[in-house]
Amino acid sequence: MVPYGVDTPPLFGVLEIGAFVAIFLFGVVALQGYIFWRSAADDRWWLRVLVGALLLFELGHTIATCHAIYFFTVIQAGTAELEKSANSYSLAMTPVFETLITAVVQGFFTYRIFLLSGSKLIPSICVVLGVGRLVGGLTMAVEAFNNVPMQPDGFYYQDTYGWIITTALDIGVVLDVFITLSLCFYIRRLYDPDNMPGGDMLFDRLILWTIGMSFDSHNGEINDILFQKQD
Repeated sequence: MVPYGVDTPPLFGVLEIGAFVAIFLFGVVALQGYIFWRSAADDRWWLRVLVGALLLFELGHTIATCHAIYFFTVIQAGTAELEKSANSYSLAMTPVFETLITAVVQGFFTYRIFLLSGSKLIPSICVVLGVGRLVGGLTMAVEAFNNVPMQPDGFYYQDTYGWIITTALDIGVVLDVFITLSLCFYIRRLYDPDNMPGGDMLFDRLILWTIGMSFDSHNGEINDILFQKQD
């Protein structure tokens, strides 16, 4: 296969759109973090550390995404088509941060399910799926870094290890849906509007928060796929 860069219209378009969405969502997460820290004095120390780590991972992912855009649009500008790279260290860093973000978010919600349910069965299923997602994400990152010195080699990495990206995404989506449904069930059972004032409003807000955090955690994963898919 003849190698080519990422600046063809279909690929370059989704790359920039994905980056813009990631930057916007980072602003949302930063605002959420600011609101949390304003009233976090009485929260547990590990929860404050977790939120701080999540914000740092989000910042790292955003910086890596922006540098990947700069690399492909500025550094490679004017480079002959056959000499253009389809990968870079900044692009390879995005699955690292994305995997850490996903692990933190899904781990937190798994812990909440354990507290709400009092059972180990559902959390254990979440842990198994989460470990599979973590291993897939880290493998994807390692292979991406190993591929950078081989550039330009066209889309060898994407063609060879695309199944890892797809499998990791599938596991992550299944786990997100499973977590959301589990939280819906246990929150509805514990906080029914009939026995808790404002319970219906609380339930709706918690569901929206869960879905929003899950979307944030997988936005970076979607961007990785958009960056690394060929036409």
